[in-house]
Amino acid sequence: MGLFSNKSDDKKQDPAKPPHADLGRNDPCHCGSAKKYKKCCMTKDQTDDRKVLDDQWAKAAAVAKVQAEKKAKENPPAPNKASNTPPSTEQRHPTFVPHQVNMPRRSGGG
Repeated sequence: MGLFSNKSDDKKQDPAKPPHADLGRNDPCHCGSAKKYKKCCMTKDQTDDRKVLDDQWAKAAAVAKVQAEKKAKENPPAPNKASNTPPSTEQRHPTFVPHQVNMPRRSGGG
């Protein structure tokens, strides 16, 4: 067939797009129960979506961990030359303490 054929098997759903993305909270539910979506299947769909997102985050975290370990093996950290000196005990900046004001607080509006 041609490039612009209208065969039904040419149309594939995007795996990243949820199947009921265009469904609003107050629309009739997609299961056919004649209830509002928010009262029927919304929580079930949200938990399914949440599970998919959690799985994707777990996979991404595992990949990031592997990449970080690989990078650490390739580039070991340089030794810190300042670590031989003991830390200074004096403060660099004095702490700020505001002075006390002996005036009563305002009461009332205005």
